[in-house]
Amino acid sequence: MGWHIEALFKTYATDLRNYIYGKVGCPQTAEDLLQETYIKLLRLSADTEIKNIKSYLFRIAGNVIIDHHRAMAHRLCGNNTEEISRCYDIVDERPSTEDIVINQDRMHKAIAAVVELSTLCQQIFELSNLAGLKNREIADQLGICQSTVEKNLARVRKHCCSRVDTTYPARAQAPGIA
Repeated sequence: MGWHIEALFKTYATDLRNYIYGKVGCPQTAEDLLQETYIKLLRLSADTEIKNIKSYLFRIAGNVIIDHHRAMAHRLCGNNTEEISRCYDIVDERPSTEDIVINQDRMHKAIAAVVELSTLCQQIFELSNLAGLKNREIADQLGICQSTVEKNLARVRKHCCSRVDTTYPARAQAPGIA
């Protein structure tokens, strides 16, 4: 490994602590699991090649969290695997039903908002977001200047946000998490 482990870990410690706390909900447990993550990092072989260290650290932390949940379930329910799944709620990364419904509603409102805009705005929006063209490519295709594309994309975003973001408040963050 071509990096200094302690300095590297300090760089990401706050983000890792917040991530772990969000998954376990207990500051003391989060600290313990953060230390366990650090220990696992220290155990890596010196010649281990890691392309994205931040991603790797969060993967280690995620595995430590899963191990923690399994250990807690085992303590609560013994060796009965059916009981383990019922007595301890393992973290589920899938969105909740409420989040799915909210996001579907937002999508419908955004589509309705785009339809309210001028034909030029709609064309620019479609070429940018659906066809994946860059602003310069859109300008060339429509025979307009790039600044017109940028201004209309800003208009679309502002209009959509005004229609979509009025219904749902932002989600609150866990206490003590920066």
